[in-house]
Amino acid sequence: MEPLCPTRPTRPTRPTRPESRTVRRADRAGTDEARADKAGTDAAARERPGRESATSGGGDRILVCVRCGRPITTAGERIEVDGTHEHTQINPHGFIWTFGCFAHAPGCVPVGAPSREFAWFAGTTWQIVHCGGCRTHLGWLFTSPDRRFHGLISDRIVEREADRPSQE
Repeated sequence: MEPLCPTRPTRPTRPTRPESRTVRRADRAGTDEARADKAGTDAAARERPGRESATSGGGDRILVCVRCGRPITTAGERIEVDGTHEHTQINPHGFIWTFGCFAHAPGCVPVGAPSREFAWFAGTTWQIVHCGGCRTHLGWLFTSPDRRFHGLISDRIVEREADRPSQE
């Protein structure tokens, strides 16, 4: 079995059960503490599974790789999947990943074959994606028969103004 996440996690880890589960931030105002969303009573849980919608504005802001500055996508490509743009997930190895969903990320390069094992979104396969410049692990490409989107790790991309030159 190929490793699910070949790089170090973005958050401290604790031993967990092997299955994947959704984790929500305890306080959206800025705390990094997370809790398991066992009740499923929030608005996102009541929405139709697989629902995607575009989030507001920011199309002129470019999101670049934090390591090399290569353009990855734009803020205008942000989308909501299953009712929210940002997701926090735990993989079977216990690594916790916080990532945002984007309709397109042309600066990413998929690596390896798609996998159905431990998929975080129902009915999807996933592939690891790297930066097309420095090959840093930036997230995943999720694909199903009716949708395709990228999950980009929140602390591996940063915003910059569209007219500001890259660091390449």
